[in-house]
Amino acid sequence: MITSAPLLVMALASLLFCDAAVFRRKRSACSNNGVTDADRKLFLDYHNEARLRVAKGIEPNRVGYMNPAKNMYKLVGAA
Repeated sequence: MITSAPLLVMALASLLFCDAAVFRRKRSACSNNGVTDADRKLFLDYHNEARLRVAKGIEPNRVGYMNPAKNMYKLVGAA
């Protein structure tokens, strides 16, 4: 079954990565690009839920389930 979840993850990751890349390049305060802290938290929580499914070995793939992770940590946002 193909879902739009991977596309959502990639789109949000791109936004967050670009935002972080701009911040590093300028070395100053980021301009508001429309991504709020609530949006970042939503993405981070969704991403950690997906990582947890992989870590537990309950994330389906084409032939069953992915192998569980041996050393996958939860991601945290910048304070």
